[in-house]
Amino acid sequence: MATAMDDKNLRDNVLSTTTGNIQTSSSSSVSKKTDIDDVPDYNEAFPQLVSSAGHVDINRSNTFFSSSFPSKSHGNNSTGAMANTTTSLYSTTKSDEERRRAMAIHASSVTTKIIEIPPEERALDNTRRTGVNQSSRNTGATNIGQPLQKLCARIQKETSTTITFLYKDQTLIVTITGRPEHVRLAQVQLLREIQRPVQLSVNIPLDFHRFIIGPRGATLRLLEQETLTRITVPPQDNPSNAIIVKGAKDNVKLCEQRILELYHTQLNKGFERLSIPYLYHPWIRNILVDDLHHQLNVTIDLPPPIKQTDEITIRGEREPVEQAKAKIMQFYESLKGKIMTFPLEIPCEQHRFILGKKGAGLKEIFDKTNVIVRIPNQEEHSTTIQVMGETAKIGEAITMIYKMANALTAVQIYAPRWMHSTVKGERKNDLENLRKTYPNVRISFRDDHISLEGPPEDVEHVRSQIQTVVDEFKTKNTTYVEIEIDPQYYKQLIGKNQIRLLEMQEQSGCDIKFPFDEDRLVKLMGTKESVEKAKQLLTERVKKLANEHTTDLSIDRQYYPQIIGAKGKNLEEVRSKFHNIQITFPEANGKSDKVTLHGDKDDVEKCSKFLQQKIKDLYSTEIEVPKRVYPMLIGKGGANIQRLREKIPDVRLDMPSIDDNKDSTHIRLNGKKVDVDKARKILEEHINQLNVSMENSIEQHITIDPKWHGRFFQNRRKLLNDLQQQYGDMLIKLPERNTNSDQVLLRGPKDILEQVRKRLEEL
Repeated sequence: MATAMDDKNLRDNVLSTTTGNIQTSSSSSVSKKTDIDDVPDYNEAFPQLVSSAGHVDINRSNTFFSSSFPSKSHGNNSTGAMANTTTSLYSTTKSDEERRRAMAIHASSVTTKIIEIPPEERALDNTRRTGVNQSSRNTGATNIGQPLQKLCARIQKETSTTITFLYKDQTLIVTITGRPEHVRLAQVQLLREIQRPVQLSVNIPLDFHRFIIGPRGATLRLLEQETLTRITVPPQDNPSNAIIVKGAKDNVKLCEQRILELYHTQLNKGFERLSIPYLYHPWIRNILVDDLHHQLNVTIDLPPPIKQTDEITIRGEREPVEQAKAKIMQFYESLKGKIMTFPLEIPCEQHRFILGKKGAGLKEIFDKTNVIVRIPNQEEHSTTIQVMGETAKIGEAITMIYKMANALTAVQIYAPRWMHSTVKGERKNDLENLRKTYPNVRISFRDDHISLEGPPEDVEHVRSQIQTVVDEFKTKNTTYVEIEIDPQYYKQLIGKNQIRLLEMQEQSGCDIKFPFDEDRLVKLMGTKESVEKAKQLLTERVKKLANEHTTDLSIDRQYYPQIIGAKGKNLEEVRSKFHNIQITFPEANGKSDKVTLHGDKDDVEKCSKFLQQKIKDLYSTEIEVPKRVYPMLIGKGGANIQRLREKIPDVRLDMPSIDDNKDSTHIRLNGKKVDVDKARKILEEHINQLNVSMENSIEQHITIDPKWHGRFFQNRRKLLNDLQQQYGDMLIKLPERNTNSDQVLLRGPKDILEQVRKRLEEL
């Protein structure tokens, strides 16, 4: 067992037993630099003592001294040595105050942990130390010490601590020095490696296990990480209170302490466990639980009905928990002895009518009669329903139960799938007529039968009509055919969620069944005509699937917009040209440039060649546009650039956003080389005109009465747009409406500005 020793015991042990320090002889100097500065050595912590005669006891042996004194005196040499020692002692005494101050600082930031591990608890060297001679024990040169020395060196390096160890009477004593958090980490790692793993059971009530686990197991994982143990909490269906902890002995003890701390912390918050017969639990659950939770902010846990246990727990603040306990016990006493259980036999198929949608039927019975109805699970196949409540109210509840059970009935009509389409009629007309005539009857088509559910009289009418159709169909000769189809086409023929299979069955009126094993035979059942139609559909689809082909075409992403076109117009033209071939582009955020083509083999090859040729014909180039010209090139609302696009319809213009850190931007032109060269020339001329216009442009304000400003905005700004189109690169800016200003700003070339000014004055 690992225990802490005081410094005095440690010194006595060191003087009387072998010291196994992990530091080598070359680095054994205490003054060597470590992560912890100014740590006092042994000589500083325990200065050399002077005998009562005022002389140093030179015959005393101390393995911690950096040098030893001679055991015999040789005349003056001995006296000189003693004098030097005395002088050194007095020098040391002068700095005692500084040393004590250093030790106080050291003690506040550094701690020492001493651990004792008996041989029977060690996992690293389980061999007994008997038989090892005294000399080897003193030197530490044993095969047992070497692995431990390497282990300590590794942990010392990882945790920035100083670790020494020694053996005394076969008990391993390890000393760890360093900062508290580093010492704790080193202790946990060392014990995990050295101590034998043990297992400990910590008994915690089931209700508190969730606090040990924590949200999504976070608390449990943190405990395991901090203590280097393995914690096993019993599952919810296990009534055991024992939490199993495995690991090194000291780590397990620490983990046990942490678990108990968590338990007691939660225990002090307020917790009560009540023993009330489970017979009364439904009334407590339905009447008290929600009200007490809202009034007192407490949590009341009742066992699920399947457990049938009497325990009820209450959690929350201590005082509200006590109040909730008193109310629950008072309520229980008011019901005690008044509840009886009455078994009622109801056919299993009628249980769901009593249950209602999401338990609505049971809730209705309870709200009106304060009676609980327990319906057995479907797996039990039991017809007995338990009715529980006060004697005076059970009769009313039983009446409601019978009324609910008999209000609806369920019937099944045997009819194979291949008969379903005939029952539904052409385009499901017969089925729709039945549903309109009897809206309260639910008609469901299953694999081998038709289910009816609703009021008994309506269900009987629907059943008789469907049964007539089924009986009439059974009198006809039913054809059964098996055709061989390669299993590799099953997936495409059946489709996702069997959508293609159901489609073929609807079209043919035939029941088509694919095998689930390696059998290659597909079964067709129905009338002779439906079987022949289904056989034809399957044969045609298999032939089409056999001729389908998929290929990947590598296309640079910059050409995707031109292939797809505006709103996918170009892509639709390509698909229609090659019989609706499937063309799939890679994801926008992906790195792939593979375009997938899928369809008829010949169409895929032709489309691939077409797209490759289209890419060859495409040409791309860039034009640099000065930043100051870019807004005028775009125009208000994109009007200017739209006019340019109308001039070059066969070229795609990609307009980038403006980068504030750059003086210019680049416009990309995409299309055939001839068209791109033509568009480039038009754009360059236009940009040059804009440059010249901006260099020669001036600003001028003219006065126009505000009452005329509204005319510029009439008919969707027609007058203003006409002026700007007529005079080109001319800016006409009217003041804000709320300012009542009569100043209108004109900006543009001097000659054009003069023309605009005269025109405005005329207007």
